Amino acid sequence: MGQTGQTFIIDRSGDLIASSRLPDPYIINLKEKTLQQIPAVKSESTVIRATAQAILDRFGSFNAIQETP
Repeated sequence: MGQTGQTFIIDRSGDLIASSRLPDPYIINLKEKTLQQIPAVKSESTVIRATAQAILDRFGSFNAIQETP
């Protein structure tokens, strides 16, 4: 990955699951004791936002991505 690269995981709904650069890929609500996932296209990271948008532009949705045989 190198010193300037980053890794992230997006689920089929487009929410950010994990990131090597963001400490918390979700919003913590301590009062309600809940976690809210962040859509990748609304991430604080410009790299994640741009990559997620490029995927949407190409496939139309994250669900449209299919495995190759």
